[in-house]
Amino acid sequence: MGEFINIAESLADSIQLVLDSERVPDGGRGIEADDLEIMIDGVGQLKDQNFNLYPSLFHGECFDLAVFISLISPSYINKRKGHLNLRQLMEKLVQHSFSCYPTTTKYLVITDNWDPKAVHEWGSIQEQIINQGKMMEIYLLSITQRSRNVYSMSF
Repeated sequence: MGEFINIAESLADSIQLVLDSERVPDGGRGIEADDLEIMIDGVGQLKDQNFNLYPSLFHGECFDLAVFISLISPSYINKRKGHLNLRQLMEKLVQHSFSCYPTTTKYLVITDNWDPKAVHEWGSIQEQIINQGKMMEIYLLSITQRSRNVYSMSF
């Protein structure tokens, strides 16, 4: 497993709690894009570390770590406002890689929706990032009321 598996698993645990307590399509609040920072900020590995987060309302300086989260499952997202699908997220990753070069050296992508076309479209940029000696980890979340799985993806 990768260096950031615990971040992906912590996010999956938080989503599982939402599923267990709120029953989103039936009227629960669900996960809003603004909740993502709170959901992963408590992870021990990130406690005292600055990082860029997408999507986020906060934009500022570039950091060594950039975290990209794509959650669009209707089972725990009540309103899609602010959430990015994987294609949109990959576009943000590319923009970030150019605007924060050479500061960002670690890229973490967490998604609950795999889009092979989007990943393939931006594959050359991902390869460039890795060929520059930078690190990229991609995790796919599969979460239902009954199970929670985190898969490490490679391309």
